[in-house]
Parts: sequence; structure tokens; C-alpha cells
Amino acid sequence: MDRSRGWFPAALLAGALYVAIGWGVSTFRPSPLIFWRYAAWVASAVVYFVHIGYERSWNPRSAALHVATGVALAAFGLATFATVHVLETGRGNVMQGIALVAWPVFLGIPAFLVAWALATVQKALVRE
Repeated sequence: MDRSRGWFPAALLAGALYVAIGWGVSTFRPSPLIFWRYAAWVASAVVYFVHIGYERSWNPRSAALHVATGVALAAFGLATFATVHVLETGRGNVMQGIALVAWPVFLGIPAFLVAWALATVQKALVRE
């Protein structure tokens, strides 16, 4: 990995992919919907694991922080879409704005912990 480019573009790309997957499935109403939700989870898991692999040259804690940043950016993006939807339709709770902070925190922390564990295992298995 070329560290001169920085890690943020990869986190931003991962976040954009998560948003595209989540928003795409939410607007796509095929039958059976449950299949497409599972497909979205699988696609998001692929993005997550590829991002961890991409960050392998960093130490595990930094790699986990980079991966969690991508997840938190996506959560913020999806919370923004949800909040705008609530405001446009008038359905939902006025407290929806809390999602702009809560979703990134509630998704970013577990994403960090899992990525840290996986990056640590990856580092132990693949000595550079």
C-alpha cells in the first residue's frame, strides 16, 4: 500500500459502496425482498473484508480505525437519507436527527473491534 496517498480515500470509497448497497436495496422493491436484503449483507461483508485486506500494511489498530471510519461514514450517509425521508414524508419521529450521531457510533464501534481482531489475526498469519 502506498502510504503517500493516505488511507482516507479507501475509507471514503468503502463508505460510498456501503451507502450505494444500502440505498440501492432500500429503493429496490423486488419480490422476495428478503433475498435482496441478504444479498446486501453479503455485498457489505465483502466490502468490509476487502477493506481490511487492503489496510494490511498498517498496524492492526490503525487498520481497524480506517475500516471503522468507512463504516461510520456510510452510517452517517444512510442516516442522512433516512432523516431526509422522514422530513419529506412527514412519517416517522422528529427525533430521527439523533440517527446522524447514533448510527455512526453504534456501527463504527463494533466495526472497529471486529476489524481490529481480524487485522491482528491477519498480521499474525501473514508476516511481512
